[in-house]
Amino acid sequence: MAILAVALFLLPATAALGAWLVMLPIAVWGAVGWALQVPQNNELIHAREQQGDGNLAVALNESALYLGSAIGAALGGVLLLQQWPVSVLASGAGIVAALGALVQLLVLRRAPTAGRVRAESH
Repeated sequence: MAILAVALFLLPATAALGAWLVMLPIAVWGAVGWALQVPQNNELIHAREQQGDGNLAVALNESALYLGSAIGAALGGVLLLQQWPVSVLASGAGIVAALGALVQLLVLRRAPTAGRVRAESH
């Protein structure tokens, strides 16, 4: 999440430097953005495997992900209609990613051995 936030914050600066240079943070954004789903879904399956509804948890997570994408796109469209600078979109997305990284850090600090215990139990 932190790498995603950095890539999003770098978009306006690299765009100002050159059209080809902006491809670097976009490539990082694409790679990291899609890479986040697999471990998240894995954690959901493990968290719900005792209840037998891990697939449902993943399906709901993916639905929430797509809903969030749609809401973000709609809000971005509204900002562009209001003639806000395009850099605001990248900065706003960077802030959301940074907040996500902060939440993840807090969760990891609260339960630092959760992943290790699960790995040892298999």
